[in-house]
This record gives sequence, C-alpha cells and structure tokens, in this order.
Amino acid sequence: MGGVFAVSTVISYLAAMLRGRERRFLGHNPAGGAMILVLLADIALTTFTGWLMTTDAWYGDDAMQFAHSALAYSVV
Repeated sequence: MGGVFAVSTVISYLAAMLRGRERRFLGHNPAGGAMILVLLADIALTTFTGWLMTTDAWYGDDAMQFAHSALAYSVV
C-alpha cells in the first residue's frame, strides 16, 4: 500500500533510510508519495506564476519572472 502519509511517517522513513533500515512498500514509499505532492504543487505554482505574468499587474515584473524561472527549473 502506498500513497500520502503523515509528515511524521515521511520523516521517520527518511531517517530509517539513512540508516539503511527502511521498510519495503508496494507502490510508493512515504518519501515517494511526498515527492509526488511536492512536484504537483511545483507545477501548479509554475503555471500560476506564468499566468500572473500575462496580467497587467505583473507583466514585466522582474521578481515574478525570477519566481517563475526558479519554479520551472526546480521541476527539472
């Protein structure tokens, strides 16, 4: 069973992984499930900042351009 786990479970899993004593999971382990959520949030924020740059309020804004670029590069 895999999917979304509590933050404490993810931290415990990562600590066990550093010791080489992590449990095995069918599907995504707690770290994999957390990474999927982070990746989805990153893509959503990249899309949102890209859209904001098309609005009159944020068009040509250097800070928004930097935020959008940083988010886009972090997906890779």
